[in-house]
Amino acid sequence: MNDADPPPTDIPEDAERALVLAYLAPPVRQAVDALWQLDARLGTVVSTTSEASIGMLRMAWWRDALCRLDDASPPAEPLLRHVADVLLPHVRGERIAALPEAWGGVLADEGHDMAGWRGRGAELFGLVAEVLGGDAALARRIGASWGLVDLARGTRNMDVRNVALGLARAAFKEWDGRVPASLRVLGMLGMLARIDAAGDGAEFARRGSPARIGRMLRYRLVGR
Repeated sequence: MNDADPPPTDIPEDAERALVLAYLAPPVRQAVDALWQLDARLGTVVSTTSEASIGMLRMAWWRDALCRLDDASPPAEPLLRHVADVLLPHVRGERIAALPEAWGGVLADEGHDMAGWRGRGAELFGLVAEVLGGDAALARRIGASWGLVDLARGTRNMDVRNVALGLARAAFKEWDGRVPASLRVLGMLGMLARIDAAGDGAEFARRGSPARIGRMLRYRLVGR
């Protein structure tokens, strides 16, 4: 199967993630950014797929292609080449393949537990934590709640939004907002998601707004 998605040249700049990246050393920064690019590409697969079965085939292509990076040269696909260059030194391809597997869960999501969105956030944050050398289990718990908030921010369906925020709000009660120094940059994003989850969901503060950036800077300094 051939992947038809365009190269990741049109991913919009995210001021909040840009601030996170600014605190990382260059090799780690490139690896984390590659993970985010991969996550964005997989999200595009979901958003442009009208039939879940076709989307699952596309996710399987990405999963298999990432696994093969451990033993073979990358194919002529720009993002896979980039992942091989900057991410494989930190995390094996077989492990990175958990991300398209999780996005496949989003395609298959049914019911109100939103397990697919939890899994996608957990895998993304867990992989970033592995690159950073931090507590991946803690990162996965924060990421699962972050994934629910990311869904809420991206949907116009108020029923879906309210369910996602309710689940995230309940989950965030188990996190006191603190993380080890090695995960402080992920804690910045988790803290913003917790603030979003605490609202009524009628309207979200704009990503990258001065207030949100200021809150991130404070968290970076004091850890809460």
